[in-house]
Amino acid sequence: MFDAIGAVSAIFDPFAFEPTIAREAQRCKFERAEVATPAVTRQHCPFQKFTAADPLDPTATIFGFVNERQDSLLVRDGGPAGPEVRWQRAGEEAYTCAGAGCPVTIGGVTPEGTRPIVLAGTALLRASDGEPATLSGALVAADTGAQPPVLICDADRLVARRDDGSYLQGCAAGASASPLYPDRLYQEVAASDGVNALSLSIIHAGAQLLSVTLQDPQTGELFHCAAPGCTGLTLGAPDSTGRRAVAISGLVLSGVLPGGCQRSW
Repeated sequence: MFDAIGAVSAIFDPFAFEPTIAREAQRCKFERAEVATPAVTRQHCPFQKFTAADPLDPTATIFGFVNERQDSLLVRDGGPAGPEVRWQRAGEEAYTCAGAGCPVTIGGVTPEGTRPIVLAGTALLRASDGEPATLSGALVAADTGAQPPVLICDADRLVARRDDGSYLQGCAAGASASPLYPDRLYQEVAASDGVNALSLSIIHAGAQLLSVTLQDPQTGELFHCAAPGCTGLTLGAPDSTGRRAVAISGLVLSGVLPGGCQRSW
C-alpha cells in the first residue's frame, strides 16, 4: 500500500497577510455562529476545530469550535441526555442547553469527513443567574483527524490530508508556468498558511493532465500521481499565456521516497 495523501480542494489566486481583526472578519465570511445575549451580539467564527469522542461517554461525540480569542462553542451529540450545546467566552461562565430544549441539526458525514451543523435560534442559559443567549448560524464540523487552524482565504486554497490524519494546507501565494516541450506546460502553485509553505506542480498537454506533484518544503516530503491515475483534478480553459485554472476534489497522491520510488510496504 502507498502512503497516500488526498487533496480535497484547491483553487488558486494571490494571498496577502492580514492582522488579527481582519483575519477574524475574513473567517466570519465563510463560517460563523451569532451569539445574542441581552447586552450584546457577538460573532463566533472558528479558528480551530476538533471532533472527538466524549471522554466520559464514548458513545457521544463532541464537535468543538474555538475562535482566535479562545472562546469556545461545543456541540455534543449522543448519549442519554440527547444533544447539548455549550458556548463560553474565555475566562467567563458558560451558557448551556440540553435535550429536547436544545434544537441543533447535525448533518451526515460528507465525502471529506466533515459534518454540517445548523443552529437556528438555539436558546442557552447561564446557570448562575439564568441569563439567556441565543445561537444562530451554520458551522462545518471537523473530521476526527488532527485539525490545522482554519484558513482565511476565499476559494483560493489547497488542503491535503495525509493517511495519519495530519494536514498540509495553504492559501495560494503565487503561480508560474513554463513550457517543457512544444505541447507540454509545467505549472507550479505556491501556497502558505502564514507559517508553513507547500507547492503543487502540474504537467499537462493542453487539456490532458499528465502528472501532479505536491511538495512539503519543511520536510522534503513528495506526493505524486501520473495519468491515468490522477482522477479528481480538473483543468479549466487556457488564459492568454496558456495557463489553466485548477480545481481539485478527492485527488489521491502517493508518497515518494527521496530517490524517486513510490513508498510502499
